[in-house]
Amino acid sequence: RCFRQIANLGIKSVHIVNSVRVDKSYWSAPALDPIIMRESLLEGLEIARDTVMPRVQLHRLFKPFAQDTAPHLIQTEGFVAHPVKARSLPDSIHKDAIIPVAVGPEGGFTDYEIGLLNEAGYKNLSLGERIYAVEGVVPMIESLLRFRTLLE
Repeated sequence: RCFRQIANLGIKSVHIVNSVRVDKSYWSAPALDPIIMRESLLEGLEIARDTVMPRVQLHRLFKPFAQDTAPHLIQTEGFVAHPVKARSLPDSIHKDAIIPVAVGPEGGFTDYEIGLLNEAGYKNLSLGERIYAVEGVVPMIESLLRFRTLLE
């Protein structure tokens, strides 16, 4: 549900990761078919008049992703969005900074998964106590990050 928005927002790299609370049927969903995924991404690019296709990687196992891949995505800071009391985004962000943000499934990450991401260097980021759908959180976080680059 998010691929069109991801491309439209200019997000260049996406890692889809399995989590305890992800329904097993998700991995056979038509949206993950490479042809359908590409069409959704192209729609978002067309709207933005962009030509750089986002890179999408699928990870079926959470722990290897959190321990082996997630730490290497951080250049300056990384965040895990979770509805808990947590720090906010930095006051300003360099306009060229790449800030990875882990967004959990609609049931949220488990405490164990949050712990693995924290160990990988990701700081907890809260958008308040309300639970949002993933397709709503992605543009919210992207907007907050872009606003912070304007403050630099």
